Amino acid sequence: MNNINIKKFGLTLSTFFAIGYVLDFAWHFLLSDASRDLYLQLLQIMYIGFTGFNVASFILGLVQIYIWGWVIAGIFGWLWNYFHK
Repeated sequence: MNNINIKKFGLTLSTFFAIGYVLDFAWHFLLSDASRDLYLQLLQIMYIGFTGFNVASFILGLVQIYIWGWVIAGIFGWLWNYFHK
């Protein structure tokens, strides 16, 4: 097998995470009122600075999840390439 191209893997994983985040954010509007509070608390735990379902929190969460995609891809790609020798 070949080594992992970290740039391509990072872009792919970050985009995948961003799409998942957008769908996750939209899921809030389909929940009942009782579930929305619990869901809001979960997102506040997961994303630093997430205050509610507004534009600022959406963009902040999207930036954070995109960065986490690159971090995970970098660590996984480096480990894969290191141990794959």
